[in-house]
Amino acid sequence: MQTIICTKCKLEKDVSEFYKSKRHKLGYIPTCKECESLRHSKKYDPEKRRKHYEENRETYLLRSKIYNQQNKEKIQQKTKEYYNNNKIKFLESSWKQKGILNKNSEFFKRQDFDELFEKANRSCEICGNTNANHMKGFVVDHCHKTGYARGILCAHCNMSLGGFKDDIEILKKAIIYLAK
Repeated sequence: MQTIICTKCKLEKDVSEFYKSKRHKLGYIPTCKECESLRHSKKYDPEKRRKHYEENRETYLLRSKIYNQQNKEKIQQKTKEYYNNNKIKFLESSWKQKGILNKNSEFFKRQDFDELFEKANRSCEICGNTNANHMKGFVVDHCHKTGYARGILCAHCNMSLGGFKDDIEILKKAIIYLAK
């Protein structure tokens, strides 16, 4: 069992109590995890950081803007990679932000989508399209008053309902208009 004496608390501790480091002679940083944690909690005081940010907000924003401009393609690539690796996470997050609920009054999940999509014979419940050739593909339609999911629609039909403000009377007028 190898031990090291912490340079901060001066206690002899097992190497497992120290973080590994290639830059230090022993292969570990000289302060134990407990002392490092304490040091970081003081160094990264949230209130102190918030105050510093507020005092230097313009500098931070300018630095961020410059970085984003200089690394636009790199940022886009990383964002695209992350999205492609986490599509379900993005979908569920989006449904949660919109407040879409399943029949059990829980936030809508991918499993709920799959169930509704199977019930709809893997097609839009309005136009019957099975090939949603739209950037968004098939989407969850939900009642804006209750938040409950109604079904799965192609993005075009869903946007159309949104355009009619989910109002049956307006839809009836549109049907009469189209029949002219």
